[in-house]
Amino acid sequence: MVENLVREMQEQKVGLDGATWNNVLRVYADPSKIKEMETFKTLVDEQGINLERSTIVAMARAYNRSGLVQKAIEMYRDVPGTQREVYALWNEYKKEAKDDGYRTMINSLLKLNNVEGAEKVYEEWNPEGPKLDMSIPCLLISRYYAEGMAWKVDEMLKSIKKKRYGMHMRKLRYHTKRMFSNFTYPKITWPYRTNLPDLTVLKESLKVVLTVILGVAVLVAVAVGYVLDMVWYELLLEQHPPTSCHQVQLLNDSPMLYYLFYVHK
Repeated sequence: MVENLVREMQEQKVGLDGATWNNVLRVYADPSKIKEMETFKTLVDEQGINLERSTIVAMARAYNRSGLVQKAIEMYRDVPGTQREVYALWNEYKKEAKDDGYRTMINSLLKLNNVEGAEKVYEEWNPEGPKLDMSIPCLLISRYYAEGMAWKVDEMLKSIKKKRYGMHMRKLRYHTKRMFSNFTYPKITWPYRTNLPDLTVLKESLKVVLTVILGVAVLVAVAVGYVLDMVWYELLLEQHPPTSCHQVQLLNDSPMLYYLFYVHK
């Protein structure tokens, strides 16, 4: 294999320039030999070799041909002037993209200095839960802090609040629908020539009623927890706004810890 040949040349102290390393990577990328390509790239990284534009594009196309669209987007972010390719991949991928896919796309656009494009992708993002992945908005927040755009940070904090609310409501609707969709209500029948109902059916009906009551109580408790969490979050956000991406993430993950570390001193 090419990799073995390269190792032999290294052992024999035969000099290898950057062009040779890049050529080998392209040899693996053209037939989409992903495993071999990634293994050899590890060697390239260890040598501190810079990848040429044509090599990066070849690797990105290899990933795309293999259905690894997210990795293809990650490769293109290091190549200036490839926004067209990045958007083409994203338009095919975003319908099935999860949180990590949105993170990759936003990060790639920021690397390509397309802040406006990254903001639009963020607006399309609907968090999966159970917790809002703060690494996604923090990509933009870090950029805003670095460029001194405080008003943008305020807008992002409001957006995070809306996305948290939407995420909680989707979870609540999902659990409510799941809880009540599986219920079967037994029919109470009256035996022939008697005025007494079937006791077995009555017991089953009572179990259903108690289960419904318990389910409603659990949903109410969860809803109250969501409301209290959001109220506390909004209160801290308005009266003690975060001043760094780390504080934003802590506020979202645990308002109590945020309060203890940055408010109650």
